[in-house]
Amino acid sequence: MNKNFLMKEVPTFRSGTYTLSARHDSLGLKSLMNQVETLAGIVSETPSFPEDRKRLLTRLRCESVFASAAIEGNPTSEDDAMRLLEADHSELSSALGFSSGLSSGGFSSAGFSSEGENTTGALHPSEKELINLAYGFDKLPLAEGSRIEISEALIVELNNMIVSGKEAPPISKEPYRADAIISPAAEQATYYTPPKIVSDIRVLIKGLVNWINTDDVIALGPEVRAALLHYHILLAVPFDKMSGATARLLETFILRSSGRAYTPEMLVVHYYRHKERYLSKVRAVMNRTDHDLTEFLRFVLEGHVEALKGVRERFAARVKCVMLVSYLDHLRELKKLTKRQHQLGAILLGNTAPFSLSDLYKAPHLRLLYGTACERTGRRDIKRLSELGLLISVGEGRYVLNLDVLGGG
Repeated sequence: MNKNFLMKEVPTFRSGTYTLSARHDSLGLKSLMNQVETLAGIVSETPSFPEDRKRLLTRLRCESVFASAAIEGNPTSEDDAMRLLEADHSELSSALGFSSGLSSGGFSSAGFSSEGENTTGALHPSEKELINLAYGFDKLPLAEGSRIEISEALIVELNNMIVSGKEAPPISKEPYRADAIISPAAEQATYYTPPKIVSDIRVLIKGLVNWINTDDVIALGPEVRAALLHYHILLAVPFDKMSGATARLLETFILRSSGRAYTPEMLVVHYYRHKERYLSKVRAVMNRTDHDLTEFLRFVLEGHVEALKGVRERFAARVKCVMLVSYLDHLRELKKLTKRQHQLGAILLGNTAPFSLSDLYKAPHLRLLYGTACERTGRRDIKRLSELGLLISVGEGRYVLNLDVLGGG
């Protein structure tokens, strides 16, 4: 492998020389890389229902869009964002009104009550920002073939889509920012400032595109290459708005096009959940005079492992639930469960939160079954399901359904 690929210097007109770097401790990261490969193989071979995969990808898409917007400073709460993003697409299109100017500008009180409640059905600017980001996420192309090329046009078009959404205008003017800027990731960097003028940004992005498409960088694998592109877009801060979201979307593009499933979306959620660590890892690299990205790459690879374990656990839990349905039916046929006990087990499959004896008579999802039964019946049923290993005590008189009763825990 050509060792010169590790770092490439890009001189600019007024902002000095920038270093594109892939330097890292490959041996130190080998264990994490092996975990990623092993877990990816396990997840790809784990049986799952098509509707479960579709439902999971839809959910992850919404979580990823919310997470990326929140990192950029979008104030919409997670609950509100998820409701908005999961809403019917045609309703959202109607709410947008197919009007132009859907950028993430300042907040306006038009259409809102004094309490901030939407009174017109129009979307708040922060909500428009989410919808525009979702549009870019949904329109993300997939590269074909073994060589996934990154182009300057792709970088610019993705930013245009997530800033302006459906009504993104043709790119006819200068796409890059005209003024000096300090990004959140770079604001505490000692040895680094982003390019100051458009011509310097253009030179840096062209240099990045040429470098990220070299055989040596591609040979590092999609996880590392995607993270390198992500970091260097954060380094350049090329746009007035959403440079960070563009960086994360480009990472998603490489991972998706490389056939990675689930992790492209879940990785963004990892960055959001650990936002301070995420930004601090970026700043740490910017503060290094040797441009070593090992700790940033370690953080990213830990996100891959976390995501793959999460998917594996979701699919495993679903398979266990399906098997438990058959097991409950089997116990009922053997007359080891009464009708009510069988029904309780079925209800708990749909709501696995801990419950107590009193919940049998108060909780909405349980009181229909036990509303007319005496307390002794509830105690007897809990005892019976516990004896069969179907319930586990979690202390303080509370129980949960034992998804591992058939093994595989």
